[in-house]
Amino acid sequence: MGMIQGIRNVYRLAKQLGQMPRASFDGASTTGRSMKNWSAPQTGPNVGILNHSTLVNRSRDLVRNEPWGRAMQERKVTNIVGTGIKPRSMAPDRESREAIQNLWNRYVAESDYDGVLSFYGQQELVAREWDEAGECFVRKRIMRLTDDVVVPLKLQLIEAEQVPVTNNILTSNGNVVRAGLEFGPDNRRTAYHMYRGHPGEMTLSMVNAGEMIRVPADEIIHVYQPLRAGQLRGLPTITPVLQKLYQVTQFDDATLMRQWVATLFVGWIKSPSSNSNSNNKINPLTGQAGEKDADDFDLADVESGTVQQLPPGWEQGWNQPPEAGNSYETFMRQQLMASAAAVGMSYEILTGDMRGINDRLLRALLQEFRRRIRMAQHHIIAHQLCRDVWKTW
Repeated sequence: MGMIQGIRNVYRLAKQLGQMPRASFDGASTTGRSMKNWSAPQTGPNVGILNHSTLVNRSRDLVRNEPWGRAMQERKVTNIVGTGIKPRSMAPDRESREAIQNLWNRYVAESDYDGVLSFYGQQELVAREWDEAGECFVRKRIMRLTDDVVVPLKLQLIEAEQVPVTNNILTSNGNVVRAGLEFGPDNRRTAYHMYRGHPGEMTLSMVNAGEMIRVPADEIIHVYQPLRAGQLRGLPTITPVLQKLYQVTQFDDATLMRQWVATLFVGWIKSPSSNSNSNNKINPLTGQAGEKDADDFDLADVESGTVQQLPPGWEQGWNQPPEAGNSYETFMRQQLMASAAAVGMSYEILTGDMRGINDRLLRALLQEFRRRIRMAQHHIIAHQLCRDVWKTW
């Protein structure tokens, strides 16, 4: 009884002081300066794909024009695919295994419907599309036996933009189309609705490139990584750091531009007051008539290695361009470290900067990176793409 009475006294005292025991997590608090402005809306797994086109366009732009965006893609694709994820026949007898393997090796060279890549090259392109756009569609095209092919199966790669996420309709047969994917009564995928041509190349494609066609689901392999249960479409890998990478690029470009502009201004020459009038046409460095800029100021060219004596009374000064600053390298390193972590790699692997890293730390970094790579190999490329292709083949 004494212990119970003591607890009651503590509870009563806390109530009087306005310090009631917390009954919830601090992360769920809605009071206090640090938490009351944190707005975290409750959204479903497919609300984010409404901005799919913007995310994909920005991701592709960073990979095209920004070195760190390209480096992120290269590191991942190179390690996920390499020279190809290759199947091995499990036929019971050796003769059958060898025959199947030989036939597969012949097929690899002609798997591409466009006739450009081998199957392992298509793996690389699929991995690039998955990383850059969040997904890739592979259409299995069954060929005629008279087409002079080893196996009458071709694989056609289709970019994410060709299946518009804005296509959300109810079909005439009662099926529902969500984000370009058609679902039957059992909520399973029955078809994909896609443009005949890429929407970004309508002027270069065929006349009916903007026509929407319905492709049965058993003809399509949809390669993407769902990050939430029920997610229908993939998002670019660098989505969490799109804004950060863009801002880092702007900061880096601004720093480079400042240095470049500063070096354009070499120096200046002070004329004595008696020669400061605009009628002075003689260049003191050359002794010749000087050139004028657009604002009618005198210009003097200085060549490399020039040592020039000026006339009496003239003074010469040299520009001292500002440095990038002692914090530039630290700032860039911190931003790239956060960006690399968001896409599943370390700063050292992304940049190749191994300063301060010993062998033991390097092995730990590589082991963690390789675990993530193996996960992507097995869950995405091998399971979604290779397994389906092998089964169809």
